[in-house]
Amino acid sequence: MMKIIVEETNKYAESHPGFVRGHERKWTPVTVPELAVWVSLRIMMGISPKPRQAQHWSKDELHDSPFFYKHMPRDRYDQISTCLHFSSDGADQTNRLWKLGRIVELLKQSFKEAYIPPQTITVDESLWKFRGRLSFVTYNPTKRARFGLKIYKLCVSSGPTCGYTCNFNFYTGQDRGVLPASHKAVANLMESAEVLDKGYSLYVDNWYSSPTLFHWLQGRKTNACGTVRGNRKFMPTDFPQRMRLNDMERRSTSTGMLCIKWADKKQLYVLSTMHTSAMVETERVNRKGEKVIKPQAVIDYNEGMKGVDVGDQLASSYPAVRRSIKWYKKVFFYLFDMALINSFLLYKQAGGTIAQQLIFRQEVIRGLLSEYLPQAPVYSGRGRPASTNTSLRLQGRNAHAIVETEGKRYKRCHVCYTHGRRKMTKAECRVCRVLLCIFGCFEDFHNKLHY
Repeated sequence: MMKIIVEETNKYAESHPGFVRGHERKWTPVTVPELAVWVSLRIMMGISPKPRQAQHWSKDELHDSPFFYKHMPRDRYDQISTCLHFSSDGADQTNRLWKLGRIVELLKQSFKEAYIPPQTITVDESLWKFRGRLSFVTYNPTKRARFGLKIYKLCVSSGPTCGYTCNFNFYTGQDRGVLPASHKAVANLMESAEVLDKGYSLYVDNWYSSPTLFHWLQGRKTNACGTVRGNRKFMPTDFPQRMRLNDMERRSTSTGMLCIKWADKKQLYVLSTMHTSAMVETERVNRKGEKVIKPQAVIDYNEGMKGVDVGDQLASSYPAVRRSIKWYKKVFFYLFDMALINSFLLYKQAGGTIAQQLIFRQEVIRGLLSEYLPQAPVYSGRGRPASTNTSLRLQGRNAHAIVETEGKRYKRCHVCYTHGRRKMTKAECRVCRVLLCIFGCFEDFHNKLHY
């Protein structure tokens, strides 16, 4: 995958020289070791976030982070970020994800080959925040992000690998067909993950659940359980309209499909092909001091649906995603975080001693740098020194004065650069030989100690 990204990025940069024209350094082809160092910096940004990306390279004592400017100059990091590309082929009208090239398929194949999921799995959707211009951005008022890309996920729901993403599909607005979109989403995920006809137990919410889907899953030797909407096609219509708290009604078919209507705070419909109508006591106690009684199907459903939520929660802790107007760059780092979470869960499953995701990500950074940093290019270290002779710089007997630099080229003001601002100037101090803005910066530089 790294080789694909390097190849496509170099191809894109060479064919679009205008995109890197604004940088001080000319474009040099990126290599796999250099890209690995760039990725390690991106992971570190998720661990140690700052309000602005440029502050990671700031030498101001409030923001100083030697890790970043020690391993890569900011201009080079920005160059790679600007030219990062995954496919240079022309637009494919049949595939709206063509900008991501082969990355999506490679990840799907890796997730499937790396781990065989346990019996309990779940299908649900995630919403990856994106508010840019894109034809298949969706709106979901129930999600925190509201606007973004909808992703269907098949995840593990039990054991140490709870939250592992076995398979995923993007919603691209092309779900119309003979089957309902909800049925099609489940069928495509499970078929491509090769988990049908193997006795798995699937948990889904009421957007996916229907008697038609559950009957189809029964025919493919897969158990299913989930909440369901009462007005779904082929749902029983003879349930009582009014029910007292904790009352339960049940209906079943000759094939073993059970439908339960249970009166909790709201009336809840549950469909299952692997449960009975048994009621069990829970650990919760009501106001009367009595233990709360629930259907076993509801308890198992609450436990079985947590897979996707656990994965999303882990990915949101230290995200490598940064703001971008290019949707494919942002989606790539959502996928990158998903791959990191899967790696962390497999590490724990294999008996790893690191129990915290933070420490695991730090070890990933150390591993990338130890393997690739010796092969990465050594940067020239051009630019102005971090500081000048303090005794010479501070106002006194020396005749500090503003002079114009030679040539036509404008360069960065030293004070503005220190504060994370990008301002160009042709003025410099005649004694200090440091480029400074005429107004404000010249006076600050010669009257404040820490510059």
